[in-house]
Order: sequence, then C-alpha cells, then structure tokens
Amino acid sequence: MMLEDLYRLLRSSHVQAQGVVDTMTQPVVVLDQGFCVATANNAFIRTFKVERDDILGRCFFDLGNGQWDIEELRQLIALVIPKASAVIGFEVTHDFP
Repeated sequence: MMLEDLYRLLRSSHVQAQGVVDTMTQPVVVLDQGFCVATANNAFIRTFKVERDDILGRCFFDLGNGQWDIEELRQLIALVIPKASAVIGFEVTHDFP
C-alpha cells in the first residue's frame, strides 16, 4: 500500500467519524491526550453557547473561565484518555452561566 493510499484511508475514516459526532443530538466534545478540544459537535456549541473557533485546541478545563474544571470530571477524563475509551453515562451537575 502506498503512502497516498494510507492518507486517503485515514482521511476518509476521519470524515466518517466527524460525521457521526456532528449528527449526534447530545452535546459531544472530543479531547486529545493533552485534554485539549479536538472537536465539538453542533449540540455542544449550541448548548453551551460557545464559538467553535474559540474552543478548538484549548484545554477543556480552561473553557468558560474554568467552569469545566470539576475535580470528579478531571479524574474520570484522566483515566479514560490514555486508554482511548469513551465516557458514557457520566452526569455533570454544575451551574453553567
């Protein structure tokens, strides 16, 4: 397999995954290994009234003046990201402005 073929395959997979995230009606944010926002779906953008360009690449825990810096959430994400798994069914109770 040529390098160009691998690139096309990777790009196609990325586009498909992004399409799945974008069509979800629940707010979804995808973080990288450094806890920075890799992508967020439209439901997240609308629900939390943020601009996509303002959050992409930023540390998740710094968003909204630190409103996501919740200790239980931080601990959970620290356990999940190294394993490349997902957080399902974790509810955050917080007063978001």
